[in-house]
Amino acid sequence: MSGRNRRTLIPPKDSSKPDKSPTQTKSLKKHTLFKPEYHQGTPFLKKYITSAVDENGEITRFVCSLCTGQGYCENLRNHIRIANIHLQKLTSSELKQENEQALKHLDKNSKSDSEVEFIEVLNDAVHENEMDFNLGKPSSSPKSTQIAEETLLKFEMTRFLITHNLPFLLAKDLADFIKKVGNKFNKTTIEETAIYNKQITHIAKNCLANTLQEKYLKLLEKSPFSISIDEGQDKSGKAFLAISARFFPEKTSNRPISKFLG
Repeated sequence: MSGRNRRTLIPPKDSSKPDKSPTQTKSLKKHTLFKPEYHQGTPFLKKYITSAVDENGEITRFVCSLCTGQGYCENLRNHIRIANIHLQKLTSSELKQENEQALKHLDKNSKSDSEVEFIEVLNDAVHENEMDFNLGKPSSSPKSTQIAEETLLKFEMTRFLITHNLPFLLAKDLADFIKKVGNKFNKTTIEETAIYNKQITHIAKNCLANTLQEKYLKLLEKSPFSISIDEGQDKSGKAFLAISARFFPEKTSNRPISKFLG
């Protein structure tokens, strides 16, 4: 029998077995179990986060008594990081600080064992070098202390780049950013400022995007350029189209630069 004439026989439907509804299918998804040592690992979490049973009778949900929000345990980090109903309840600097500590705890303990081990080794390396430089030792001269502090700052920036998987090319820009923030804002403002993913998205999308696009489009009118278009997905699985341009920022420039357009 040729492939063209071959037919696939479909067995008759068994009416005794009902179709699975969307809710039945959804209930089969494996959710993270509530773990007190993780989901209640700080005084803030222990005070406001409690466990709840799902439709299958398993303890996979949380309830936030601070804002009456709830959800599956794997979404707790996102809840206290970006949920508006939660952020609106952080009405004092103390609550904001406790919320930040809870986020750091959840972020740290969500990492794999190998990642945690790497970060611990990295932290030990920075600490060992700090001990070697003997910062704050009375016999240290002001000049030697300044050199030691500058060196340790470089270690801290290196640790930040490695931990967050950022390219080393950002090192100079990171140093310039630290100087700018230190010169422009006082210590209290820096320590008490908390910013979240949703706020960053709002600022970037609604406040800065149009201005930056207009600026780069004007530059493209004056320079040879190439356009790169790539499709991808964010963490939630939502598809997006990334558009970037490569061009010369000035007529006298010898090297092109790449800029993200949207």
